[in-house]
Amino acid sequence: TQITQLPDNLTVYGYFDLSNTQIIQLPNNLEVRGGLNLSGTQITQLPNNLKVGGSLDLSNTLITQLPYSLTVGCSLNLSNTQINKLPDNLTVGKGLNLSNTLITQLPNNLTVVDGFLNLSNTPITQLLNNLTVGGYLDLGNTPITQLPNNLTVGGSLILSNTQITQLPDNLTVGGSLNLSNTPITQLPDNLTVGGRLGLSNTPISQLPDNLTVGGDLFLCGTQITELPNNLSIGGELITHEGQLTNPDNFKKLPQNHTLIWQNGKYIKIDGIFSEFIKKKGNVYIARKIGRNDLTYVVTDGVNFAHGETVKEAKESLLYKVSDRNVFEKFFTKE
Repeated sequence: TQITQLPDNLTVYGYFDLSNTQIIQLPNNLEVRGGLNLSGTQITQLPNNLKVGGSLDLSNTLITQLPYSLTVGCSLNLSNTQINKLPDNLTVGKGLNLSNTLITQLPNNLTVVDGFLNLSNTPITQLLNNLTVGGYLDLGNTPITQLPNNLTVGGSLILSNTQITQLPDNLTVGGSLNLSNTPITQLPDNLTVGGRLGLSNTPISQLPDNLTVGGDLFLCGTQITELPNNLSIGGELITHEGQLTNPDNFKKLPQNHTLIWQNGKYIKIDGIFSEFIKKKGNVYIARKIGRNDLTYVVTDGVNFAHGETVKEAKESLLYKVSDRNVFEKFFTKE
């Protein structure tokens, strides 16, 4: 289309696709209830009063800055732009894609409510302390050398092809952890990874005690020849033939295993990573990372199950244990 301008005070109730058009400026008081796609346009700036209820795609544009206190209901895509700084108090409802930009640091009070943060192929060198990302965090191919304290990632953490040499002791990763092609030489004791752990092509030569990996453990291309005590793996152990002297020295986690971090602060049940808020008897109140809505978790002391209500969580646990006597021992009727 050859569209070049739009009227002021325009409201679009659905998805608005302006990608690869000749438009160079957005009108005042533009409100888009759905997503707004500006990819491949000549847009260089956004109006201060822009409202986007869905996702905002600015990839492959000439934009260099965002308006103060921009709020995007879903994802914000800034990949392949000249953006080098984000405004303070930026709020993004879902994911934030900054890959292949000039970003060197994240703003104060950045909120990525319930999605990913992609910083791959950027010059970023450090992250904020106490950063929490509900989805995955991709730092692949960046010059970053260390992670902040209390970093919590609900999804996967991608550190491949970085200069990371060690991990903080209090790191929480609900999904997979990819450390391939890094100079890392050791992992912290008592590390728990919710998904796969990739250590291919690293100089690491020894695994820590009490390591728990919810998915596959990749040891090809390492100097590891012996498994530690108390190693637990939920998936497959992947090595070169004859690499290990004790390849059977690990505990195989059950299919529907439950993983716990930081003495019960975080838990992963049925693939859902959550933060515990409150406990009353055998019932926990929890919420997904970055979300405000609550969920309920019940336990019989060994097994866990979740639900949107206490009743639903109890029914799920009953289904898991398939033993009404065990169920009724721990719970009374509501």
